[in-house]
Amino acid sequence: MSRPLVSVVTPTYNRRDYLAACIESVRAQTFPPWEQIIVDDGSTQDIRGLVASYDDPRLRYVRQAHAGIDRLGQTYNRAFAEARGRFVAILESDDLWPRDKLARQLPSLDDPRTVLSYGRARLIDADGEPFATTPPPPRGASLRDNRPAGAILERLLFHNFIVSPTVIVRRRALDAIGGFRQPPYCQFVDYPTYLALALEGRFAFVDEHLGAWRRHEGQQTFTGAAPVLRAGRLCAREFFDAAREAGRLPASIAALDAGLRRHDARIEDYARFLDGRRHLLQRRWPQARHAFWSLRTSRWTPLRAAALVGLAGSLLHFDIEPVCCRAGMFAYR
Repeated sequence: MSRPLVSVVTPTYNRRDYLAACIESVRAQTFPPWEQIIVDDGSTQDIRGLVASYDDPRLRYVRQAHAGIDRLGQTYNRAFAEARGRFVAILESDDLWPRDKLARQLPSLDDPRTVLSYGRARLIDADGEPFATTPPPPRGASLRDNRPAGAILERLLFHNFIVSPTVIVRRRALDAIGGFRQPPYCQFVDYPTYLALALEGRFAFVDEHLGAWRRHEGQQTFTGAAPVLRAGRLCAREFFDAAREAGRLPASIAALDAGLRRHDARIEDYARFLDGRRHLLQRRWPQARHAFWSLRTSRWTPLRAAALVGLAGSLLHFDIEPVCCRAGMFAYR
């Protein structure tokens, strides 16, 4: 078998039903020189049998003892160690690609100074039905494409708008940062890895749908939204402080310190609101009341108004999910 140009990294744990569709979306690619490395994190389901059923040498199955989401970076790097391609693409086992994804996206990496390519994604539900599209990245070629290196941090430090199933990374850039990153308090690898790569070279935004991101209730971002938010802010803060101390940040980015602190306070308020919603669902009325009451913002904001509804729920013993859903917030289930 010829050497692949693209290595597709696919970690999985007990996602057999979703994994079949994931594999089929890669096998349908119109651009052929790829390999898909499926790292089975000690599943109790027969993942090996599923992969073997395709009888395709481009699919490579690796099994490891269960490491869990707290060591997800270890699982990603196990796949990276097996990768033979010049480029590494990310596709988790519950996500999908359009059939011409590689053919449309790889030209954006022709410039050797470009270390990461990304695009838009469709959001799909548990049944694979699309229900939304991710918003575009910030306006301006400098911000979108990280020119010069580090420019994208003006927005990326505040919010991760790079959606993993759309991402392809140049292998040498991943080598330069030591592989996929996962701080010990994070249960994700994408955001810390993109922050580190932002200092290594240019990015390329392709304004097309390059992946489908499945949203379902088994995901950490559904079951633990508040901890994920807090971990993301701590990750951004630690990266910012370390890069500034090392003198690696452009002056305009180093000046963002005060703005980042204000943003962190707003996100903490939202995380406390999510804590309150979770406590209401668990019928933990005093804890919910404490969470809603502890929002730190002093202004009258929609979040403050929603927290007052939550306080009423904690006193009268009802959850506020119907209200939140009508307001366009995700269902916290």
